Amino acid sequence: MKRNGQALIEFIIILPILIFILFAIIDFGLIFSKTNSLENKINEVVTKYEKDETFTEIENSLKEYNPKIKMSIENENNKYVSIKLTEEYKTITPGLNLILGNPHLIEVVRVIYYE
Repeated sequence: MKRNGQALIEFIIILPILIFILFAIIDFGLIFSKTNSLENKINEVVTKYEKDETFTEIENSLKEYNPKIKMSIENENNKYVSIKLTEEYKTITPGLNLILGNPHLIEVVRVIYYE
């Protein structure tokens, strides 16, 4: 009984799983990176909002940074303001879109006390 090709066959069987794991790691890293950049941007938006900049000025500065980011501001009881930034991310890993959804919605929210 010859075993010359056994290691090659085992590697070929395992290779798709390794590629899936590699792409999943890349996807999760990109999602984490985009979430982190949205966290930084929402801090800037809150600062601009507290300096009484208009909604369109803030939205225009966001569009210059990244046109895919969507912003919404909601007044709650005239004391609390909810600011939300969202961005869509399309996964590159086949099959991961079934778990996360495609596109995956990245959302960052800040609720601030403002009168």
